[in-house]
This record gives sequence, C-alpha cells and structure tokens, in this order.
Amino acid sequence: GKTTAIIGGVLNIKPILFVDDEGKLTPGGKVISRKLSLARLTKMAVEKFSGECPYVYVSHADCYEDALFVVEKLKKELDAQIFIEEIGPVIGSHSGPGTLAVFFVGRDRSF
Repeated sequence: GKTTAIIGGVLNIKPILFVDDEGKLTPGGKVISRKLSLARLTKMAVEKFSGECPYVYVSHADCYEDALFVVEKLKKELDAQIFIEEIGPVIGSHSGPGTLAVFFVGRDRSF
C-alpha cells in the first residue's frame, strides 16, 4: 500500500518480489539498501537459473547503471546471453522509476 511504500522509502527498505506458480506477484523478502537488493536479486537468479534456455533479460525503469551492475555480476556466474531492456510504459506506470527485473527460465518458482 501507499503507507508501506512511503515508510519503506524513508527507511530505504527495498522489496524483493517474484512471480509464483499461479502467476501472482509475491513478496520474497526485504533488504535495506539498493546495493543489497541488487546483490540479492543477482544471487537468486544465479541459484534458480536452469540453463535450459540460455537467455537472461535484465529490465529496468530509469536505472541503467543498476542494470549494468547486475549484468556484470550475472556474466561472471552464468553461461548465458544477457540482454538489457527498458521496462515499457504499462509496467513502468505501475512500478515506477528504479524498478529492476531479471527474467530467465528457472528450476522452480519458489523463493
């Protein structure tokens, strides 16, 4: 909600979200600081990446430098082709600037 988002912004708390087996956006945890959230997102992608499909997409909403940081970390850990894309206006209008997502075929959808 709005109150949670405002408090989270003031305290620099960053949510980690994922899509569950039913296709719903689900909370997967919270970390304090942008750097820790990017590190956690990268670690999760490395752990869950199946290699079945050799492509990884890092999408961002006006945070290209953060996307580059994640891509560089992923390149060191994964045997995959990694692409950077901008999040489009439909998703971006819901999530806002600073959103970063990693898309890949994983072993499972658990967090």
